[in-house]
Amino acid sequence: MACACGAYVLLAGLPHPVLAKEALGEPVAGSRPNILLILVDDLGYADLGCQGSKDVVTPAIDSIAAKGVRFTQGYVSAPQCIPSRAGLLVGRDQNRFGVESNDFGHSNGDEKTLAQYFQEAGYITGVAGKWHGYLPGDRPFEVGFDECFWNNGGAILLPDPKTGFLKDHFRNELPVQEKEYSTDAYGREAVAFLDRHAGGDKPFFYFLSFVPPHWPMEAKPEHMEQFAHVRDMHRRTFLAMMASLDENMGRVLDKLREKGVEEETLVFFLSDNGGPTGDPRQDPDSEFQPGQNTSRNDPLRGYKGNLLEGGIRVPFLAQWPGTLPEDIIYDKPVISFDIGATALALAGVKADPPLDGVDLLPYLLGRKDGAPHERLFWRFRFDPE
Repeated sequence: MACACGAYVLLAGLPHPVLAKEALGEPVAGSRPNILLILVDDLGYADLGCQGSKDVVTPAIDSIAAKGVRFTQGYVSAPQCIPSRAGLLVGRDQNRFGVESNDFGHSNGDEKTLAQYFQEAGYITGVAGKWHGYLPGDRPFEVGFDECFWNNGGAILLPDPKTGFLKDHFRNELPVQEKEYSTDAYGREAVAFLDRHAGGDKPFFYFLSFVPPHWPMEAKPEHMEQFAHVRDMHRRTFLAMMASLDENMGRVLDKLREKGVEEETLVFFLSDNGGPTGDPRQDPDSEFQPGQNTSRNDPLRGYKGNLLEGGIRVPFLAQWPGTLPEDIIYDKPVISFDIGATALALAGVKADPPLDGVDLLPYLLGRKDGAPHERLFWRFRFDPE
């Protein structure tokens, strides 16, 4: 694994500071921060402004990097949705409990989720967005989430033209009729959760799981108009979907500030796998390629579904103003398992069985030198979606 600092300079043309001990803060002794975990779907390594993109407009997402840490060698545990998400939400290698690929029965078996650990530790927990697991025992309200607004499987953006509602959406166990673009609906739900609970008697753990830029390529008219100058209809739609995503990210981050809890909240942002880049397009008005989104993984080789860097190395950001340093690149390899290990350590929770990640905070605060991981490894069996 090559250091990605040079890759950033190549992409953006501007160097950024690497982690320096004199820039660091310390968490308040005994504090238990809120945890906001934001996951997007199929985002390419080079598809944020802070990752060097010249056409993707993401000021809200970029602000996380500006206020915190950008992990330039941030990895997920699999190059496809279900195994990657299972590993993230359990904090353990998904191969330990049989999630080898997307071709799976959607169960974590006897594994506890991060939400269950947080719930037991006295946190209020919630989720909005894409979820994998519809069988009894696997649904989010059964695995540690107190408040759930969810869709099984994702890949839904616009309401069904026949019914006027988003397909297969639920509030806890009950079906709901939702008329909004799903990105807006999930952003709305996250803001409402923060209105109810941020700054309350309990800290919160919230999992916000957006669909974009995953297929289908569907965007709102106002965002399509914003990128009318882009000739390739596929890329134009991608950019419009990202604009909606960033707009809702801004609403959520603004709400943290409005509620006065920004400095009490550790935010993680990442993609569940690398981008499905698709084949070169000769005709800007040609039909969309099913499953592809014209994402860009530059300068990495590979894409969603394989274990080259483009499939598993993703945009990976964190902020905790007042504790983590600001506008810092961390160039040592980290992996999605580390999110659970870091968050549970801050909550004072010891997982049993132990998680596969590493608490990153001592490294980010300069209390530990060297790399968090001696090595990283992957096992994956590809099944097309």
